Amino acid sequence: LTRVCWAVMSSTTTKTASRILKLPKFRGSVFKGSNLATSDAMKHKLRYVLAAQRNRKIFDRKLLFRQIFLSVTTFVSIGLMIAANEIEFNGTTENANYISEILRSIICGLTLLMEFQVANYCQIKANLIAVQYKVVGGLWFWQDRGTLFDFFMYFLIVLPHPFPWLSYATTPDFWLLKLLSMLMFLRLVFPLLILFHISRFWRSRYAIERFARNRVEFDWAFAGKAIFSMHPILMLIVLTTPLFFVLAYCIYLAERTVTPLRFGLYTNCMWYTIVTMSTVGYGDFFPTSDFGRFVGCFIILSGLILFAVITASMANQLLLSQAEQQIADFYVYRNCMLTTRETSANLIQTAYRRHRWRKEEKPLINNENEKFSHESKFNRKISGLIIEHERNRRELYTAEQKLGRDNIPKDFQLE
Repeated sequence: LTRVCWAVMSSTTTKTASRILKLPKFRGSVFKGSNLATSDAMKHKLRYVLAAQRNRKIFDRKLLFRQIFLSVTTFVSIGLMIAANEIEFNGTTENANYISEILRSIICGLTLLMEFQVANYCQIKANLIAVQYKVVGGLWFWQDRGTLFDFFMYFLIVLPHPFPWLSYATTPDFWLLKLLSMLMFLRLVFPLLILFHISRFWRSRYAIERFARNRVEFDWAFAGKAIFSMHPILMLIVLTTPLFFVLAYCIYLAERTVTPLRFGLYTNCMWYTIVTMSTVGYGDFFPTSDFGRFVGCFIILSGLILFAVITASMANQLLLSQAEQQIADFYVYRNCMLTTRETSANLIQTAYRRHRWRKEEKPLINNENEKFSHESKFNRKISGLIIEHERNRRELYTAEQKLGRDNIPKDFQLE
């Protein structure tokens, strides 16, 4: 319990955490072995579970605060990185290199702070798991496989950053410094997690988990796919707009010193990014260095994936819902029914006209060729109408099977 309280509060003492959470003090192994069956142990366990459920909102709120802190630190560190690069490239004073080194030192300190908050963030997630599954004694984040995987993933995302001792003036081959600066944009995943956290779908995860009954693991991947399927256009705008500016800055950073006439302006880099991602390729701008070509290949692959996702999302938007599809099927059934009725009426009328011609007009005609011509004309027309009527009946039967006879109103049912 002490470990749980320390991990939950993280900035307060165990005594303060216990007073805020109003949890009982346990001594010894109360929940181990046969002691669990005692009435006192059950009362203590019940009090612990109820207190943990009452304070679940505190866990969620602390989780959101950590995400907000990581997002703000991300924007600050990326802004300092861009400022350091611009000062070192365009600085005219002698202290430009020293200022850029100071900014990179600040970025290094922010990175260490973010790594600490990532560990704290994963520990809070482990506490949420302990509350959900009623794990008495709590969990460390390395005791849960999913939380441990999240820790390593976030740790590797935050780790790359330009080091203070690396400089464009002192490093002969400074592609490493450019690469470390580009990898800092991976930290933008933290603002994206805030959008998931404040969404209605994520806030309803406890009800969804009770409904799923462990059939589906409710994690960030599942939440992202569900939110993307519900709001595809909005999610594409949210994901595509930052990606476009980030890739434009990456090619700007990679080629500005090699071909300053082409990639010296950020607007030219934006034009190159649009042309490359759309796989048009005018050829007016192209990278010449090996590192710039590597970045260009990454932009091409990103464009292919992005446009494939856009095409699939637009196709999914054009698909009809279940109710709309049922209405469309009823429209097809109604048209088939009207066509079948019209064909049946024409067939009956033609057969009646032939019968009437045989009875009234045929005896008055003396020319046998004229009789044969009129008879053949009626027979051909009746044969064509019979074939058309059978085809319409088959189409009507198919439409009826697709729509379902129970969904057809009685006024439109054709026997």
